[in-house]
Amino acid sequence: MGDEPLLRTAGLRITVRTARGAAPAVGPVDLAIGRDRITALLGESGSGKSLLALALAWLAPPGATLSGSVRLGDVELAGLPERELARIRGRRIGLVLQEPETALDPLFTVGFQLREVLLVHHQTPRRQADARAAELLRSLGLDRPEAILRAYPHQLSGGQRQRIVTALALLPDPELVVADEPTASLDPVVRAMVVGHLVRWRRERRAALLLVTHDTGLARRLADDVAILYAGEIVESGPAGAVLGRPLHPYTRFLTGSPGALTAPELPPPAPGAWEPGCRLRPRCAHARPECATVHPPLTPVEGRGLRCPPAAKGTVP
Repeated sequence: MGDEPLLRTAGLRITVRTARGAAPAVGPVDLAIGRDRITALLGESGSGKSLLALALAWLAPPGATLSGSVRLGDVELAGLPERELARIRGRRIGLVLQEPETALDPLFTVGFQLREVLLVHHQTPRRQADARAAELLRSLGLDRPEAILRAYPHQLSGGQRQRIVTALALLPDPELVVADEPTASLDPVVRAMVVGHLVRWRRERRAALLLVTHDTGLARRLADDVAILYAGEIVESGPAGAVLGRPLHPYTRFLTGSPGALTAPELPPPAPGAWEPGCRLRPRCAHARPECATVHPPLTPVEGRGLRCPPAAKGTVP
């Protein structure tokens, strides 16, 4: 059981509503997040990272639908009643969303919202909850935390709200935190402080952290494992040192700065519904072959990692 992943997806798909109707946006995704490990989900904007992060807690934005399987330990999230999902999201999975406005209620003070998390999941008395929340806010670099607890979200800056969202995710001591670009709105000093706190928190509690980011350097420094997402699917995954130190897939090579990986690096990932019938990277890939226009490569075990690129697997990508 020690080697069993904490969370595992199988055939996870996300479909979104567009002007032309329903379109696939993510999937199918098979992903495993190890216990007591940091996993980085890497990719450009538009690759589907934020959608996938939500789906790991069986959440979907308006107009989107989920299918497939997400298992947290021995619990299958697909098909659970919303009431049970809400308990799991708060207690076992903590979410740090990229847009804090979607996670904070403008009608209630910060203190009320943090206190409510501890009351619902741990029945923590008010005074003890306030003290714990203030301590956490201070550790995340927020001065005068008692004043912040009395404030409403609109009275705070974007960087302050982002750290409050981080506190909301950490307070119940979940088994897994999914952090979607948790430092995007922060200056370098505060960014280092928040990242350091996340890493310490994960280590002290032997929890799992999924770090959703486009920052390859951050993934190199922190991650045990990495999954590379392009156009809604994982193209390479495995131990971070191997994948980022010796990338095999052309897109991973592009993200890590290897020359000649893509012919059109300025092109963004294709929008939902506009995926190529073969390899989704083909229009940008410097190593595309004729068969790439028709064959959609599966994620195949290669050199201790998952790889979605037969030419790379044959060693034709230098």
